[in-house]
Amino acid sequence: MRTTATVEHLPALVEFLQRAWQEGALPEAAAFPFELALDEIFMNVVMHGTTPDGPPREVVVSLRDEGNRVTMVMEDDGPAFDPLTLATPDIDAPIEERELGGLGVFLVRELMDDVSYAHTGTHNQLTMHKVVS
Repeated sequence: MRTTATVEHLPALVEFLQRAWQEGALPEAAAFPFELALDEIFMNVVMHGTTPDGPPREVVVSLRDEGNRVTMVMEDDGPAFDPLTLATPDIDAPIEERELGGLGVFLVRELMDDVSYAHTGTHNQLTMHKVVS
């Protein structure tokens, strides 16, 4: 699904994911990691990939059922940025002592079996895999 990176488009992306999940007859219990990843990564593009006076970025989300494994790819045309280089947040620190940000990417990495980043041409591409058997 192709859309622009504005908060108003998040519900349409979630609907796209849920529809693809149902059409693929994928296990309902396995959808949550993908829904969380979609929300977190898309909102990172909305909040950090777009300049205040610039146009919204374009985002493309695809989902592939590969038997017992599902792959979701999110691609955007924002500035090159590898979210996997973010430091792992100290989740044991008291909340008032924690740095802001990075928790969403941490959760995506924890919930998915494999997450990889590539910058191809002018696009960021985050690929997430998870076994859903």
